[in-house]
Amino acid sequence: MKNVHVGIEAFREDFDEYKYSSNNTQLNSCKDGILDITATDIDPQIYMYDVTSFSPQEYRYVEIRYKTQDVNTMAMYMIENPQNEIYTIESERLIRDGNWHTVKIDMWSNIPVRKREKITGWRFDWVGENQSEKSIQIDYIRVIKEEIFIEDFETCEYKMSETIVNSCENSVLDITSTSNHPQIFMYNVTIFDPKIYRYVEIKYKTTTNNSIELFMEENPSDTTYCVRSRPLTTDGKWHIEVIDLWSNENVKNRDTITGWRFDWGIDNGVSMEIESIRIMM
Repeated sequence: MKNVHVGIEAFREDFDEYKYSSNNTQLNSCKDGILDITATDIDPQIYMYDVTSFSPQEYRYVEIRYKTQDVNTMAMYMIENPQNEIYTIESERLIRDGNWHTVKIDMWSNIPVRKREKITGWRFDWVGENQSEKSIQIDYIRVIKEEIFIEDFETCEYKMSETIVNSCENSVLDITSTSNHPQIFMYNVTIFDPKIYRYVEIKYKTTTNNSIELFMEENPSDTTYCVRSRPLTTDGKWHIEVIDLWSNENVKNRDTITGWRFDWGIDNGVSMEIESIRIMM
């Protein structure tokens, strides 16, 4: 489990290693941050106990990124050593096309779960139906607050400037700059109050790009509403950068935000892959 991004996540498991006990679950591999498992009997389970501590009134969703061709649903018992189904939450039907997808399970869908004072762990029934010999790969599991916007780049239809789109497939946008001022115009894509939704989360991979700027208005003429990332990690692996909109008082005090200009690089000839952009509480 990696360090969570404070203010956004209460828990995050990236499967750099596998340390959980389980039942009816065959561990095929756990490498490069991907857990690969197969059910050996019905009702396969992973026991993720004593891994966190959060209030479900504040953190509402369990998010799981997965790839499967035959698992239909997932269930989570949001209590340690469950004796019944009182604290059970279930996913929607999974997409079984062998590509990467993200499912978000709403803890508020179960009133007893929502009313719990604190959650510290759960039993993960990763095949939610009575099925065996089913397999799945899991990239991560995390517990998050509510989000108001998500772009996962299943398609890419934004106008851009000084930017070459190398590819946009498998929910990853791969781009290269043709100047020191590449831009993506993400206008009229949402509406939110930055005093409520505070964070922009960007999942990226790069070896050359060092910085990101977001101009949190449409057609900006200056830097009044600009927020900036920290220096990006350029090791060619996936990372998450969280940008705090409250770092700029002008942005924080706006009534509503409906879009932004995404200045994704500051040099000519740099490349970056982007998996998702989210606006979160």
